[in-house]
Amino acid sequence: MPSITLSRNNALASIPRLSLLVAGSLLLACGPAAATCVEDVFGEPMECQSEAVRVIDVVAEEVADDGCTGPHDTVTLHGRLKVRVNVDGDDDDPRDDENEILYDLGFFIGNDGEQALDGSCKVLTLGTQPQPYLDADNDNCGDTAGERTVLVPFRNLTLKCVDDNDNGRAELAACATWTDVASASCSGPHNARPGDETSCGCTRRPIDLDIPATGGNDVGRCGGHDDCPDDGVECTIEVCNPEDTRANDFGCFSLPRHSRCDDDRHCNGEETCDAKLDCRPGTPPDCNDDVACTIDSCNEQSDSCTHTADHSSCSDGRFCNGTETCTSLGCKPARQRACAANEDECTASSCNEATDTCTIIPHHNECDDANPCTTDTCDIHDGCRHVNTCNGDTDALCRAAGFWGTRAGSEGGGENSVQEIIDQAGELRVCGLRVDASVDEQSPWVEDLGLDSALEGLCVKTDGQRVRSLYRQLLTTALNCAVSDQDESCDDIIASSVGVSFEDCSELCSVMRESSVDGGQLAIATECIEQLDCFNKGGSIVAGRCARGTCSADSDTFCGYDYPACPDIDGDDQRCERFDGNCADADLCDSDLDLCSGNNRPSSTQACREARNNECTVESCD
Repeated sequence: MPSITLSRNNALASIPRLSLLVAGSLLLACGPAAATCVEDVFGEPMECQSEAVRVIDVVAEEVADDGCTGPHDTVTLHGRLKVRVNVDGDDDDPRDDENEILYDLGFFIGNDGEQALDGSCKVLTLGTQPQPYLDADNDNCGDTAGERTVLVPFRNLTLKCVDDNDNGRAELAACATWTDVASASCSGPHNARPGDETSCGCTRRPIDLDIPATGGNDVGRCGGHDDCPDDGVECTIEVCNPEDTRANDFGCFSLPRHSRCDDDRHCNGEETCDAKLDCRPGTPPDCNDDVACTIDSCNEQSDSCTHTADHSSCSDGRFCNGTETCTSLGCKPARQRACAANEDECTASSCNEATDTCTIIPHHNECDDANPCTTDTCDIHDGCRHVNTCNGDTDALCRAAGFWGTRAGSEGGGENSVQEIIDQAGELRVCGLRVDASVDEQSPWVEDLGLDSALEGLCVKTDGQRVRSLYRQLLTTALNCAVSDQDESCDDIIASSVGVSFEDCSELCSVMRESSVDGGQLAIATECIEQLDCFNKGGSIVAGRCARGTCSADSDTFCGYDYPACPDIDGDDQRCERFDGNCADADLCDSDLDLCSGNNRPSSTQACREARNNECTVESCD
């Protein structure tokens, strides 16, 4: 059927009095279509108070899904909008009110159930044919006039389940729009828009639908963070908190998370998150320390500024003035150049600016350190030098228990070597005991020291007590290990000579002090005693026996200690020569301890004799 074409002044001449109402309903040409709401379409705030066209009720004829099952659900329905049309005529126009035509009617239904001015809406338009649907401007959107009530059908309209007045029924809000000017340009719901800021009329309050809804005032609000839509900004998180002043009508807002923008580069500065602009670059740190002679830079590895001193920038170009330096306070003047490496010791010098050199004379006699173990000289660059004269060429040094037992005091002005060794080591841990002393300053030498005294283990009679013998050999080994010139464990030091472990033997000794042991453990204790004694004397375990060395004429024949003497050759004695590099031949020389072969004479003979009969022993000491 061809459409009806009418001008503004005579259009209603062709409209039957039935107007837009047919069998109680007005059919729909287009919609619903998803769109923005009235003010978003118009682009400015609206005054939607007009009574010319207004949705006054909604008939929900069919619910197309499971209805409103919760506060955050949606409902899809078919039904009809009940629309009141009341077009006022022009008071100056003598013609009937029905000569006033409203063109291109649109119906905006808010998705949130509360309002249809802004946000997201569904949009309907009227049909134009067949009659009596009016097409007064020859386009695809229906027009209206006069005063009447019409029903506008819709299908598949999806709304949020909102019950803002808490009466248990879902709600719908809608606005009607029109234009007063025939444009012949409306092709469907996407063209529906008001002619001006007053060409619209909205429901006075949301209309209750005949659809049950639950949740009261929380309906239509977010129930958790997952309900909040992504804002498209990578560095924000969406938060549900309807009580927060930052929240939108749905109860959501975007919270910046600056950590999401961090590029893990300190020298780029601290990146920040802008809730709208996404990540923003940081401001690099200002590393200027206001010191002219430093080179300032940002160190990415240490996450800090570095200020490298450039000493060359401070130089005044004069040799005899010394070397100027750069400090945190700026350039520091140099002290007058001291041409000797150590001007307080052994050289005399003068500075020559013309040649940029020093004349230096060494005085060796000023370097005597009174240490018989060193050769003392003056070096023009390094000052006094003290070279150790010991000839030890072994990895370890060892002496027997009797040797150390007589070097643990200060009798006759001698050196207390044992105490010096203990002090350097901090303490000796042997047999579960802590040994940190040697003797008292006067007799009785060890009475007040108990098991803290080294002499208790070195000098007390063993009387056949294996725990005493084991303790003596362990303490002797500990002293030998402590004085050896290397940074190794005692087990590493003795490993080339014996097959037992110092630590294991010491642990067994600790057990024997506290309780009785079985035959197997006693056998192990005996092996510890014999092998540690072998090491302390400078021997080595060969085929389970302690050997002092090899025969001078036959290096494949072992001799000494547990091995027999070397046989005579053609009536001449054959010597038993110690193993090369054995620890007993090493010079007892340590400049840090003031130990030297030349000054290491006995210093605790009386104290050791007194300690032999001490009642405090390793297995019993009250």
